[in-house]
Amino acid sequence: MMPGQGGDYIAKLGEAQNKINEATLALREAETRRDQLKRQLAGEDPEAGTQGAATVGGNPELDARIQALEKNLDQMRLSYTEQHPDIVSTKRVIAQLEEQKKQEAKIKKPITANAASQNPYYQQLSLSLAEAEAQAASLKARVSEYSSRFSQLRQQANMVPQVETDLLQLNRDYEVHKSNFAQLLSRRESAQMSEDMESKTDVIDFKVIDPPYVPPNPSFPNRPLLFSMVLLLAMAGGAAFAFVMSQIRPIVTDRAGITALTEYPVLGTVTMVWNDAQTKSRRKKLLAWAASFGALLSAYIVLLGISFLFVRSA
Repeated sequence: MMPGQGGDYIAKLGEAQNKINEATLALREAETRRDQLKRQLAGEDPEAGTQGAATVGGNPELDARIQALEKNLDQMRLSYTEQHPDIVSTKRVIAQLEEQKKQEAKIKKPITANAASQNPYYQQLSLSLAEAEAQAASLKARVSEYSSRFSQLRQQANMVPQVETDLLQLNRDYEVHKSNFAQLLSRRESAQMSEDMESKTDVIDFKVIDPPYVPPNPSFPNRPLLFSMVLLLAMAGGAAFAFVMSQIRPIVTDRAGITALTEYPVLGTVTMVWNDAQTKSRRKKLLAWAASFGALLSAYIVLLGISFLFVRSA
């Protein structure tokens, strides 16, 4: 009944229900056949075509039924044990027929010898009726057994959620206890190591030769040198970028440059005349460049001052 070990109870219930339905259908068919044989046997003359005068005893119908049940019992013993429901029910039917035969033998009067040789068709119907009785009894016991199994499976299926809940609770408690045990084990090992260290260091004397201290100057990096190198690299990078752009997009700035470019002599030049708007724009650009360069130098000087003050205060 553990989860994942008992199988799918829904499928088992469905299979058991199918077996009950099949056995019930077979039982109805057997009972229908038995009732049909009874109706045929009731309309047949058991002494038709018989002759003789000797007196005999016994009931041929009961004998035929007992014989058929014993034959069926022998066949079932090849597959089942004596405790099987079909065998037990067949034995019970045979015992009832034997008892009925004894009772009839006590009260039945002697009959003539012509009754000993009964109608063959009547004997065949009696034998078929006995077989149908035995089959119906066997199927009835099978339906009862399947119904009992179905009820048991239903009870077990109703208990599965409770079992799963109990298993979940057990696993949760186990994990909690396992975690607590691991923590206690770790603490015990730590305590054992501390005890071992204390026992080993009892015979050793420690002397502080040079107490720890904070150095006044940082070991790395050298901030003034770092700031200077960053400033120089920034200026060199700007100059390199301007040089690369001038090589990618070259312009002519004097007579020699245009003479070298065109290989023709230059007869004269025209001076650029700037208007007021262009003059103001150039002035603004120069002021912006000067302000940015001044801001860069100011930041460099401030950082140097802060680094020197930090070293001196330390």
